[in-house]
Amino acid sequence: MKKIGKKALYGCKNLKTIVVKVTKFTKNRVCKKAFSGLAKEVVVKVPKSKVEKYKKIFTEKGLPKSGTVVER
Repeated sequence: MKKIGKKALYGCKNLKTIVVKVTKFTKNRVCKKAFSGLAKEVVVKVPKSKVEKYKKIFTEKGLPKSGTVVER
């Protein structure tokens, strides 16, 4: 996957866990509101070396503040 599209996960309230295996995401490869409308307790699992970077990017793109980004 090279890009997460606009509103890709928008409104997926039943989605509790997301696993990201890609280590090449940048701010420009995650579109606006891609993570908007998710459940408040959503957990995003990312590669260990990318936890802080992806947390910042995903929060900017709509990840709920109570959502968690952890290493997988």
